[in-house]
Amino acid sequence: MQKKLLLATIVGALFIMAAVTMVYAEEAKKVPEIPGITVKDAHPNGCVDCHRNVPDRADYRLSTKITEWATKGVDDEIMERAKAAWPTASLSGKHPNVAGMIKSQKIPTTCLSCHGEDSSKPLYRVLHTIHYTGGADNHFISSYKGFCTQCHSVNLKKPPTGTMEVKIGKES
Repeated sequence: MQKKLLLATIVGALFIMAAVTMVYAEEAKKVPEIPGITVKDAHPNGCVDCHRNVPDRADYRLSTKITEWATKGVDDEIMERAKAAWPTASLSGKHPNVAGMIKSQKIPTTCLSCHGEDSSKPLYRVLHTIHYTGGADNHFISSYKGFCTQCHSVNLKKPPTGTMEVKIGKES
């Protein structure tokens, strides 16, 4: 009787171990859905593919935001993130109205004329701060999964491979 009980326990344990191993093996096969790497890039033009006019919701275009920031001022949440990104810069709470320029040129390339890497207000610092602050409450993280490849493309084909570029596009 004890031998049968021992045998049944061993067989049961082997079944449990096999089931657990199969579950872990299936999980290991899952590949993350990284835009432009493992799945199609739904936002090949970067900023303008996400920051667009969505009828019956809101106009998220950057030209619309710039107009608001120039006339009404920058909202408190964005202002706090800008201060964190540019702690030594002088910020007035308003942005020069360059909406016309933004509508007609490629984004974010045109922004770099004022917000270049060597300026006191480099674009990359404020964009990363805005898009990654707030964890799960951040729209970019919760809706777009926070993947770098939403805004950047990775060169995996022509030398030098492994380089990243900022995606660019025009507002529509």
